[in-house]
Amino acid sequence: MVLCTVLAFAAPATSAQPPHSKSQGIRTPTYPTVFSYSGFAGATGLVKNGTVSQVGQKIQLVEDGDYSAGSLWYINQVDVAQGFTTNFKFQIVPDPASSTPADGMAFVIQNAGLGAISPPDGEPGYENIPNSLAVEFDTFLNEHLTDPNNNHVGIQSCGTAPNTLDHNTTCNLGLQPTLPITLTDHHAHVATITYDPSVPVLSISIDNQPVLSSNLDLSTLLSLNGNDAWVGFTAGVGADFEHHYLLNWAFATQDQN
Repeated sequence: MVLCTVLAFAAPATSAQPPHSKSQGIRTPTYPTVFSYSGFAGATGLVKNGTVSQVGQKIQLVEDGDYSAGSLWYINQVDVAQGFTTNFKFQIVPDPASSTPADGMAFVIQNAGLGAISPPDGEPGYENIPNSLAVEFDTFLNEHLTDPNNNHVGIQSCGTAPNTLDHNTTCNLGLQPTLPITLTDHHAHVATITYDPSVPVLSISIDNQPVLSSNLDLSTLLSLNGNDAWVGFTAGVGADFEHHYLLNWAFATQDQN
């Protein structure tokens, strides 16, 4: 049974390159803000599944320990097809009780439902979520999934079929093995993900440094509710583990419904 909980406290503030390549000169459109969380103490409008918990101002995306998964979704669908920008501050902290950090986290766009979550079998937590696209921040080398290393960013989508973590498939829409940071360096980092439908291109940067871009069309890749889908985060741990924290999150899109 999947645990699904709605956080309900104070309201949030409202308001082209080919795949597998490092992005240069990302164009960043400006969109109106739909929601903005400067922290998560007293946060509302979020649905948490699995072992997501609140730790002071932070959200911990998955419980410490063996084989666990968590997902966190903004409660309302938002327009993704007409263009969006999302910024979030994250922090991945190794646990001294684990032999090595694992497994990572992901920003996910999905139209499978607010209860969407992967099986608790490790990895960054989006495996088998259908009708989804994941931007993974992967911290563990899984050779059977053709991971390039234990510090990479990837874009994975199988269209409307269940998503996979395997990079040696057509579901791999972009992979960047060389990052400007070490994901598990204890420090907080800011990720920016922008979708520009005029190209169309999905672009990712970390701490204002371009990391990866992929030419894809969300309106045809996924089966959306008009232009809308749910957005949020997943994380997972296996036999090895680490702490995945979300410190803030903002989302801006062309159409605020």
